[in-house]
Amino acid sequence: MNLVNGEWTLTYDNTKLAVDKERSAKLMPYVTNEVTNIMDAKGTIKSNFSEIQNLADFSNGKALARVYFNVIGTGDTTVDFNLKTLSVGYLDSNYNLKFKPVVRGGVAQTDVTSTPGFEKFTAKTSTKISATAEQTDEVTLNFVVPKTVSSPKCWDDGIYLAYSNNYQLNSFTKIPLTKTTEYLTPDLKSTKLTNGTYALYSVSLTKEQAEAINKATYVVLTNKSNTYRTYVSSKYNLLKAPSGTYSADYNTAKTSVADLNGYTFIMNGDVATGTSVDGFGTYTGYWTKCTTINAVAPASAKWKNCWNQGVYLAYSNDYKLDTFTKIKMTRTSTYVDVDSKSTQLVDGTYPVYTVTLTEDQVKAIDSSSYVIFENASGTYRTYINGKYSVMKAPAGTQYSSTYSTTKAKLADREKNTFVICDGVTTGTSIEGYGTFTGYWSTTEIEIVESTATLYCVFPNPAKSKTAMNKGVYLAYGSSNSANGLTKIAMEKTDEKFTPSLKTNALTAGEYSVYKVTLNSDQIEAIDGAKNVVFCNSNGVFRTILSNGYNVLNAKSGAYSSAYNKGTFSVADHNNETFVVCDSKVTGSSTDGYGMFLGYWDLGKAN
Repeated sequence: MNLVNGEWTLTYDNTKLAVDKERSAKLMPYVTNEVTNIMDAKGTIKSNFSEIQNLADFSNGKALARVYFNVIGTGDTTVDFNLKTLSVGYLDSNYNLKFKPVVRGGVAQTDVTSTPGFEKFTAKTSTKISATAEQTDEVTLNFVVPKTVSSPKCWDDGIYLAYSNNYQLNSFTKIPLTKTTEYLTPDLKSTKLTNGTYALYSVSLTKEQAEAINKATYVVLTNKSNTYRTYVSSKYNLLKAPSGTYSADYNTAKTSVADLNGYTFIMNGDVATGTSVDGFGTYTGYWTKCTTINAVAPASAKWKNCWNQGVYLAYSNDYKLDTFTKIKMTRTSTYVDVDSKSTQLVDGTYPVYTVTLTEDQVKAIDSSSYVIFENASGTYRTYINGKYSVMKAPAGTQYSSTYSTTKAKLADREKNTFVICDGVTTGTSIEGYGTFTGYWSTTEIEIVESTATLYCVFPNPAKSKTAMNKGVYLAYGSSNSANGLTKIAMEKTDEKFTPSLKTNALTAGEYSVYKVTLNSDQIEAIDGAKNVVFCNSNGVFRTILSNGYNVLNAKSGAYSSAYNKGTFSVADHNNETFVVCDSKVTGSSTDGYGMFLGYWDLGKAN
């Protein structure tokens, strides 16, 4: 039987056991779209997955979860596995998903095999426990690998650290990298790479692996098929890459793996060779020591949605806003409570934003007179004032309003979270806009990769009442043609909704609500897309395919044919429902096919 979705938690005593990150890198090796905190686990591992398009085949019996531990303490201990949710299913001849819960709310369901189509389902539980000695001399390396212009999906099948003494690709020993919850925006030096924010990938190497890599003539990054990679050349061995600041010139001598422990290799350049591998296998980069910080920004009393388009870290030696260098932070699915100390801000639970910075960026910030957190437009921000630079803000487990007279180094705030929770009274027009203050929370938080769930109700078009029979899709991309967009199938739910229609181009009635849960890579791709639409399976019937009518910019709460200006994100509509209810009349052949409009209902339609 195939798997549809699942959620589980594993707890252990982290004073006695440590997760073997390398061996546990793929906890569910046969399930895609899995989200887990394996790389940051501190006694609790959480995991969930949902796949409705390419169901994972478990018909011959496979392991759902696999975790390896190293023993680091003495005494008895237990490992507890709690399966909260597990559903199995299949696609029928019309590609409709049929599924049944096997476990719901931690309770096994007994009616699965009595349901037509599920008679042959069986489930077995087993646990294999073995102890391994504590690893010593472990070295961790991190990597940032941007998408390529020629093949944006070339890394989707995996990223590998590979090494060999033979330049032939099939001779390389390959070690898979594991995605982390840290994000960095590289400064690209190659037009063959795509600008954007990318997750760091990590690998922990044993002493034996590190020694083998040190001795290798060729050390590269490569994808699973070896088609895209850094340059396979002894001159461009990764261990010869420059450190600290990017340079096209590599060192003549190798740096040992041990000396790169904790460093991040950023692939951001390429070598022009005039051969067929240019743009495929000639990428270069550099090593840098990174610093990661977090921030939480509560709603302003003047405008609750002021942070909807993101939180930015910004710095300058001039107080004028247009002089600031802005670095966008990445929204996560970690939330914290903010107890406001000012009427300028609204108490509540808010998402944590995170950013990982290179050595060059850290140096620039440390030397700046003004360092702030701000929204996309810069209208809402911490106070631009030398006295209230965020690098002078207090640090601790509790809020303090007393800022220091000296600046802290950014490296001293590694993994700290700046919590905006207060404001300065200035008697000026910027109060409640640009006078926020806060503190650096040193309380450790667990960063969870950002996910978002979107819902959609798409009534039957009058021109084809069967157009939506194969489901609703979320589609995005830069193309102005539906065929050029990337489509993600949405899952049909049990919920129904009757939209209030504004056009005869749609058929009145009660309709199913569809949903899709997006991972951080999908969110990043959709947020950066020129066009985002909802459509049917072949894209013929759809919302308007125009960047002026990107569905992310549709109004929220009530329908309006006038969409928002600016750039809204997937996170702005998390758990909201897009209701298709109108059609734009232009007199063209696409009227009634590809000219539909809608709005975001605040919350799931039901």
